[in-house]
Amino acid sequence: MITLIDFHNLVETDELEFKAAQGQNGKGEVPKDFWETYSAFANTNGGTAILGIRENRDGSWDVLGIQDIQKVQKTLWDLLNDKNKININLLSNKDVRVENIEGKDILVITIPRATRQQRPVYTGTNPLTGTFRRNGEGDYRCDETSIQRMFAEAEFSERDTAIIEGFGISDLEETSIRAYRNIFASLNPTNEAIQLDDEDFLYRLHVFSEDRTTQKRGLTLAGLLMFGKERSIYDEIPDYRINFFEYGDDTNDWIDRVSNDGTWSGNLFDFYRRVYSKLVQDVKIPFMLDEYQRRIDDTPIHKALREAFTNTVVHADYRGSVGISIKKYRDRFEFANPGMSRVPIDYHRLYRGGQSDCRNPALQRMFRFIGAGEQAGSGLPRISRAWKEQHYYPPEFTEFSQPEYCLLRLPVVSLIADEITNPLSGYFGEKYHALSADERMALAIAYSEDKVTNIRLQQVSESHPRDLTMLLQDLVQQGYLEAEGKRRGTFYHLPRALHLLTNSPLLGENSPLLGENSPLLGENSPLLGENSPLLNENSPLLNENSPLSKQGLYEIATIVRNSKKVSKKEVQQTIFTLCANTWLQLSEIAELLGRDAKYVQEKYLTFMVRQELLQMKFPNTPNHPQQQYKAVLQANEDSNNFTLFP
Repeated sequence: MITLIDFHNLVETDELEFKAAQGQNGKGEVPKDFWETYSAFANTNGGTAILGIRENRDGSWDVLGIQDIQKVQKTLWDLLNDKNKININLLSNKDVRVENIEGKDILVITIPRATRQQRPVYTGTNPLTGTFRRNGEGDYRCDETSIQRMFAEAEFSERDTAIIEGFGISDLEETSIRAYRNIFASLNPTNEAIQLDDEDFLYRLHVFSEDRTTQKRGLTLAGLLMFGKERSIYDEIPDYRINFFEYGDDTNDWIDRVSNDGTWSGNLFDFYRRVYSKLVQDVKIPFMLDEYQRRIDDTPIHKALREAFTNTVVHADYRGSVGISIKKYRDRFEFANPGMSRVPIDYHRLYRGGQSDCRNPALQRMFRFIGAGEQAGSGLPRISRAWKEQHYYPPEFTEFSQPEYCLLRLPVVSLIADEITNPLSGYFGEKYHALSADERMALAIAYSEDKVTNIRLQQVSESHPRDLTMLLQDLVQQGYLEAEGKRRGTFYHLPRALHLLTNSPLLGENSPLLGENSPLLGENSPLLGENSPLLNENSPLLNENSPLSKQGLYEIATIVRNSKKVSKKEVQQTIFTLCANTWLQLSEIAELLGRDAKYVQEKYLTFMVRQELLQMKFPNTPNHPQQQYKAVLQANEDSNNFTLFP
């Protein structure tokens, strides 16, 4: 029998579709729109369709059941094997099961993600009109470009080894080849390929390939991408784009960029040489010695970043609609490549490795020969191990379908840093330390990333998804977390009082308010409850007569005012605290922050008002000469996004 916990797990972790499926006689049927859902699930990430349950607009559901369950099952199997209804049957007996809930039979149908060789999965006989994908909680009909890309992905196993007509060695950058050969020779001193001339060396690398029917050699796509001249690459791939951005404290403005802008070759090998040094430039190198007592400067983090770069370029679909994008922030790295993942996004298997379906295996071999990648299927496990050794927040891998691309996010934030554990233990008291490792992980992610989801926990825990569902619900019941959103949009955040307090500059790492003997933050603290005097309009600390409205406000803004190198998020948090319980004019806020008034207005206040973080005293007259701003302390009930500062 399916339980309520099972339902919650499905709702939060799976693509899920409820269908009443009652039929005209009320005894049950396979709904006509089931097949669009079947196609959409199969072409995206799989999902579960449940027949016999009606979902209401408020997200609740009514169990209707199916009276003639055996007849509906037989009809389902008959249609699955009817080529006029659906082009391929992906289901086996284990994927279709009868469950009983509230004494009524329902039909649970688990639809797997189709392999790339099976896609597109479409209803009817015409793929151009019958191919669907999942987007949020709805199915949408794919356009012709997306469908043709699916056919292309299914046809080729090694797309980058295909010979491209009309290209030859003159399209390659000689200096790139020479530099590659030097690195290859230094890392592979006994490899016989070192003695080969350029033509045979490049043939060994699959830069060139041979048509066995005509015995004609030609340049491969991999060779052009790896060593080609920029103009030659554009001739074959007009939308070819590669970008690296480095951001400073203000994440809206980059401070360094590498792109195919016409000033250099623009090929992948030279892109790697330019970008890798920038990626690792600020990486702290721990003191380590090898077996000969020599200093080791190549750490697991260095190797992980090389692996992340390599994964990005070898799994990219270069004929896709977006380009490669690598970004370096103060607190994270992001690697994005065009194209959907070729393997299902099963986080337990994904982070263990051993499963690979590389889109560009020839490129992968070329990078591996110069130490920039390991064997297939080992990339994410290697990166995850390196991040775990440093106690960083675990990697986050996400797939997007509109447009098609994958994103690997590598946070450079420590799970055990005092600025994370101190606020949590200070607020929750001794009971925080009695929590399990997974529970503390959930709270730490919610604190650092502003929210935590069941799927995010799956990426960092070896526990079963069902157990993680129970864990999150237990944390909500015990008051550690609050839940918002619906279905797969469900997320969990820390109690609002903790969020506001721990983001205040007055409550920093060394604040006496957060110490273990704090009189304010104990389990029964009167300051953090529903009627907290800190959070209401009559607060003795934040009212208009409080010292905080004068010299106290200057203390709040000290960090921002005395430093130009603070993040946008920190500035927003400071503005929010300044305006927590008093109206302030633009000129006053700018003076407190030590910033230009026009800059503060354009960069912060307009955005925060739009996000309902600040309110205006004269909302109908934005340019009122006496305009003032005040923080909105109550969460917007209609909003599904609790994050104060994105």
